Amino acid sequence: DGSQVSHTVTLTRFESSTQHDLMGYWGPPTAGIDWCERNHVVSHYIAEFYNTLSNIGLVAAGAYAIWQSAREGYGLRFIVAGGAVLLIGFGSAAYHGTL
Repeated sequence: DGSQVSHTVTLTRFESSTQHDLMGYWGPPTAGIDWCERNHVVSHYIAEFYNTLSNIGLVAAGAYAIWQSAREGYGLRFIVAGGAVLLIGFGSAAYHGTL
């Protein structure tokens, strides 16, 4: 029918973590790239403040899953799954907070 479909691809370039970083409480940054946010701009103690803050949802969801699974007797596998989500939330917060 002669119609054409156009697709656009957007590439994101991650910057070297040493280009614009501020020195924080934890020492010089050791991560190889910045994850969409400059380091130590909001807080001297938290490298990527908003990436760290966004993990509150994972921690809350994991804690709620553990509590609800134990309360309703869903079984160990659901408690373990909630614990995994909770652990991922804390681990990601620690990573983005300290880089």
